[in-house]
Amino acid sequence: MPTKEELEEEQADLNFARNQLAAALNATSILQVVNRAATKTQASVLLRVTDGEQGEEKWLQLVRYLLTREREANKKWSIFIAQQYFLDDQGDVRFGWQMSLTSRNIVWAIGQIKKLIELASAQLGIQFRLESIPLPHVKGAGRNQIDPKTGRGVAGTTDGYVPAILRRGR
Repeated sequence: MPTKEELEEEQADLNFARNQLAAALNATSILQVVNRAATKTQASVLLRVTDGEQGEEKWLQLVRYLLTREREANKKWSIFIAQQYFLDDQGDVRFGWQMSLTSRNIVWAIGQIKKLIELASAQLGIQFRLESIPLPHVKGAGRNQIDPKTGRGVAGTTDGYVPAILRRGR
């Protein structure tokens, strides 16, 4: 029987993997994750396709790409993609895309799908969204400036804090 610490670590790994999948999907210019969930053997996301008909066309190309790769995965993972219908507050029918990934090792499978989404996006010409947000603990008006010589940010922290996105590991 797993210890409490092992269960907590497993849950942390699941949460991290689930968030990585959502981030990969959200990073595309055509998808927005509405809801997500994960268990030891399954991860599910509810998606909204953005960018109108062009987004829908690219989404269906991405679906074809993922389903093709599923065949090549030798049953290490499987993917299910379908439309899910809802009633909005006015009683109108709306839908989103439900994507479920199943595997004996869901954390590993999510990593594989994340890589496939990134590869497919490049091949299909799906642009990635880049979001700019101010980093915590960084002071000054130039905190988001880029040094033209190095191509790196010029701001430094005032208290020695290293933002999580710059730390090694998770």
